[in-house]
Amino acid sequence: HTFIYSYILVLILATCPIAMEFPLDMAENSVDDSYEGCRDAMEKLVVSKYIKQERKNTPGFAAAWKNALNKSCSEENKFKNQSAAIYLYTGNPAINKKCSYIEFNAATRKGKAAYKSNSFQFYTLFFYLTDAVQQLK
Repeated sequence: HTFIYSYILVLILATCPIAMEFPLDMAENSVDDSYEGCRDAMEKLVVSKYIKQERKNTPGFAAAWKNALNKSCSEENKFKNQSAAIYLYTGNPAINKKCSYIEFNAATRKGKAAYKSNSFQFYTLFFYLTDAVQQLK
């Protein structure tokens, strides 16, 4: 029986996905914006430009954002987008294919240049997640 249990354990371990490790560093190429002093201006940009751009160009974003807004737990319309951002980010990646925390984290980890050149894929999600954390402080 010991052999069988050992064999099963080896099979389980061999088929388990290996977590990717990321070194702790200063993440100099990551997106980093707290919108200090420009929060309202950025929200206007998100509403007037980025959300439309991302619905069109970011794979899966239009459907994922619509679903997140429908599932939003914010009773106050004031925080609906922040609630939707949290819902989308924490949602099951199998449901939000191509637009989940997996793609968001990858884009954010190395996206400083894209962010500065107006070609970042997740301005809307990044802004509303940042704003949600700041509102909760």
